[in-house]
Amino acid sequence: MYIRVKFNEIIEDLEQKDFIRLAYRQVGENLDFDLILSSHDPYSSHMIASKIKRNNPEKLWIADFRDPVLNPFTPEGKLGFYKSYIKNVSKNADVFTGVTKACLKGFEKQQMKQCYVICNGFDRDDLKNVEIVSNSQFTLTYTGLLYQGKRDLSIIFKALRELIEEGNVDGKNVLINYAGRSESDFIKQIEKYNLRESSRLHGFVDREQSLQLQLSSNILLLASWNNSEDTGVVTGKFLEYLMMNKPIVCAITGDLPNSQLKEMIKEANNGVIWEEANDEVDYPILKSYILEQYQSFMNSQPPLFEPNLEYIEQYNYKNIAQQFIDIIEKQSTNA
Repeated sequence: MYIRVKFNEIIEDLEQKDFIRLAYRQVGENLDFDLILSSHDPYSSHMIASKIKRNNPEKLWIADFRDPVLNPFTPEGKLGFYKSYIKNVSKNADVFTGVTKACLKGFEKQQMKQCYVICNGFDRDDLKNVEIVSNSQFTLTYTGLLYQGKRDLSIIFKALRELIEEGNVDGKNVLINYAGRSESDFIKQIEKYNLRESSRLHGFVDREQSLQLQLSSNILLLASWNNSEDTGVVTGKFLEYLMMNKPIVCAITGDLPNSQLKEMIKEANNGVIWEEANDEVDYPILKSYILEQYQSFMNSQPPLFEPNLEYIEQYNYKNIAQQFIDIIEKQSTNA
């Protein structure tokens, strides 16, 4: 396993370096453009933008970060490279934008530079051709990675198991979908509470299949973490979920309460959040929420769900794009 992962990392590095070399050949000094906008990840995007900026110092460069440069999964052997990379981007870019505050860590202290948090979002056009499949069972779905168990859904399965044992939920009426490359982690979490028979594994699916699973569910499952070493994590899956108009049940592990993701879900009013750091208060709420949604489904009633649509709509990509336009216009005014 380690050898395969290491090999994939080497191949990825070679591909990016080759892409950078090819891009450099196309970058001349007389390019006709108005501004430079590049986005990390991959790192090659900013390295190419840096080259263009050096050749065109008068042009505005917005360096965007959809992922943090450094995170708990960064290999030790690459720390030096990425620190040098951060220094290079810091020196040459004019404006920094990031999906979260954590993505901007290391850039906010740059003198005369401006930082803006611009979240990821969703595009409703993605749902245009997705067919909704009706389910006869109360269906909960998780799609995506579990990062070797770092994203942990176990507390949700614990609540379901207790509801079944208490006679409030019939396990035969429950279906738990998983689609993604972390099947072994998912199986460990669900088998802990003897719910394997209620689950269906779909393996890795394409985007349209993933969206169909989500749209055809009664509850969307979400997992993240919030601890002293890694705060402000907002998974892109949550932002995708925002356009589904479905209740979200979210489990957040870690030793810090009041995560950014919890704040966003509360603002959106589109689900319930359990935080490990606030288990005593959150767990009964989580369990009751699942039961209420189950009972509503069994009574052929719509979900108990009144999302804050005005809040959610700010994450529509049309509005995300406008935020970039506002930054560009502000920089042009100040130039």
